[in-house]
Amino acid sequence: MEERQKEIIRFVEPVFRFCLRRVNNRQDAEDLASEIILHVLDGMGKYEIRSLEAWVRRIAYNRYAVFCKNRKNQPESCSEELVMNLADDFDAFNEESMDNENETVFYYLHTLSSKYKNILVDYYIGELSVKELAEKYDLPETTIKWRLNIGRQRIRDRIKANSKGDNGMDKVYKRINWNTRTCNGSMNPDSYISNQVSRAICEAAYEKPLTIEEISLKTGLPTMYIEDALPRLIYGDAIEEINGKYATCFIVLRLKDKEQMEKQFEPLIDKIADYFESLFAECAIKTERMSFYGHD
Repeated sequence: MEERQKEIIRFVEPVFRFCLRRVNNRQDAEDLASEIILHVLDGMGKYEIRSLEAWVRRIAYNRYAVFCKNRKNQPESCSEELVMNLADDFDAFNEESMDNENETVFYYLHTLSSKYKNILVDYYIGELSVKELAEKYDLPETTIKWRLNIGRQRIRDRIKANSKGDNGMDKVYKRINWNTRTCNGSMNPDSYISNQVSRAICEAAYEKPLTIEEISLKTGLPTMYIEDALPRLIYGDAIEEINGKYATCFIVLRLKDKEQMEKQFEPLIDKIADYFESLFAECAIKTERMSFYGHD
């Protein structure tokens, strides 16, 4: 236990910097940093902690959330809700619940398109300020704040939908077997839809056009894989972009559709076969009456 407590020393300076960047003055930062360290030390005596870094980070965000809540005049940074649903105290958590919650947030973070996801990662993980983000992405600060709010809201909505079981996600983590010969008369399917990511995208966007995030939710694939695959699929005429959404632009003949088509076409095929059989028989008689060499 004493060895673990000694490890806390290396966190004192980072915790203080964390507080100093978020509160108005140095005195408040020192008070908040002291409170965080005390809670960390107290928790080490109560729980079995697998990752000290994750524990310290979580306590820091918890106590900062409480600090914001208790202030009458909150600064702008405090008024923005954190990505994770932080409780008032770390006593409400254990390591397993923390891991589960982080995993859920991490999963839905990767269902966001890059313009939201990258900013959220830099803001919460990289701890860049709104001003620094505006400089990095060459965007107005109002746009950065808007994307942060939209990204957070989408994550909250998707977590909420998942908890109710009505998120409509249909993960395509199963192998998609397609025997595609041609697409649009020219596309080489072996080149453009040979891998499972491309097939999952085309299958998801087959019924109706979808955004990148909608494709991610339907397939279970992170948006970064979808964004990497789309340019090649568009170049190969397998996918078409329509007003910010993407649609598969070739016919996918599913097995059940094939069976139904064969059943519907069977009478027509028999009729055509009978017609040509009669036509060939008639032509054979006419050919036998001809006198040229080899007419038989």
